[in-house]
Amino acid sequence: MECVSPILKSSGQWEAVIENVWEALRDMFEVQKSLSCGTHIHVAPWKRNYTLGEAKTIAFACCYYERYIVSCLPTARRDNPYCMRNSKVSSRMGHFYQLKTTDGLAWIAYDINTRNDFGQLISYMQGASNDRRVLWNFCNLCDSSKGTIEFRGGRHMRGWHRAVAWVAFVQVFVLMALEEVRTRGISGIVRVVNRILEHFTNFEHARRP
Repeated sequence: MECVSPILKSSGQWEAVIENVWEALRDMFEVQKSLSCGTHIHVAPWKRNYTLGEAKTIAFACCYYERYIVSCLPTARRDNPYCMRNSKVSSRMGHFYQLKTTDGLAWIAYDINTRNDFGQLISYMQGASNDRRVLWNFCNLCDSSKGTIEFRGGRHMRGWHRAVAWVAFVQVFVLMALEEVRTRGISGIVRVVNRILEHFTNFEHARRP
């Protein structure tokens, strides 16, 4: 079964909505563990679409932190065919990413910065086939009625605590990437997102298995 939420505003009572849904599910069904399941989280600005510049900033943050984000995922979601690492489906970006050097990241930053539209950015991040089954899916940027960036790495859920945590993680990752670039440049992303990842990893480990 697939559950799809309505559009929720981050400044609203979205946590309560998710909690209520899970309470209803537990009342009606026996929720079982299934490693084949996952959670997809869509984020977008309220009542507008991302600018190309914003999308580029988020895309670079996704590349820069890919291995760290993957380290937060449960084993079943790492290199899962429905949420493959972007660096493994984008040949050019993957080539520079595998160098694991500052020069490699600089080339990725250059490539992203020189994309002229959303279509080119999507192809760079998701390969020539624009495969949606990646960790960070940018394809909806070309659909003005949606305009979201989708994180597909969320684990299977059996309750509202982790659901809220994963939604919050994606929101904060995107928002802080944008805000820190505006105020402190790329070094700001590194400092703040490192803190986000540390807190989230501690949360996930504390709640396992």
